[in-house]
Amino acid sequence: QSMPIDNALLLEENPDLTIHTVPSVSTLVMIPNKANGFFSDVRAREVLAAVLDADEIMTAAFTDERFYKLAAGMMLEPQEAYWYSEEGKEKYNQKDPEKAKQLLEEIGYNGEPIRMITDRDYAAHYSASVVFQKQLEEIGMNVNLEVYDWPTQLDKVDDPEAYDLYIMGHSLRADPTAIYYFAKDEGGFTDSEELDNLLAEFRSQPSFEDTKEVFNRLQKWHWEYIPAIKIGEYNRADIARNSVENLRHQGRILPWNVTNNK
Repeated sequence: QSMPIDNALLLEENPDLTIHTVPSVSTLVMIPNKANGFFSDVRAREVLAAVLDADEIMTAAFTDERFYKLAAGMMLEPQEAYWYSEEGKEKYNQKDPEKAKQLLEEIGYNGEPIRMITDRDYAAHYSASVVFQKQLEEIGMNVNLEVYDWPTQLDKVDDPEAYDLYIMGHSLRADPTAIYYFAKDEGGFTDSEELDNLLAEFRSQPSFEDTKEVFNRLQKWHWEYIPAIKIGEYNRADIARNSVENLRHQGRILPWNVTNNK
């Protein structure tokens, strides 16, 4: 279960094995520190959105297009029937380094070091971070990439003094109120009265249909405040022998009714 993509591609060559691709199990997301440092200024977060080349990052992290997709919405593609909005779509995957440089000039950036933290326990986190470090350096930013083990990384992301930026997965959530980087005390430290009001309004709606208009405004806020930037969605690769039948998934493997017809 959850084979690293490089391993899955190697094992795919074995005729006795089958790759079971589970679509859009998680989002690869870039989270700036909004409590301290350079990215506490929303204009600096606009630099991240402007320079981001999601195609390059997702290819580096997941190798094969079968295992990722580009998408601008806050929620995952399988949820689009419930949670979908066009708001802010034009700000996604801009790939506009000249715009980013202009924003840096307006802010008055002068080569201050940016601390990006990552881990190597999840290869996609590290690969994505290396590529985005290069994208930022190409517009003149001074980016230090600090690599930690996974437990240390988890401690670091909850410390507002420990970093400026990180890239991590954000798994399926039932609805937008459960997005972890909306919290004030973790996940980049989002502190927005407008967000608080939108979430309260969302939760108080009398029906599911009534939430959709609020969700539209929530995604608009998302691209204006920029608590995080979605890079793309990725699939999971599970591998089993060809004799394994009725293998089903719902985020994770559902083992009941699975048989080994060997």
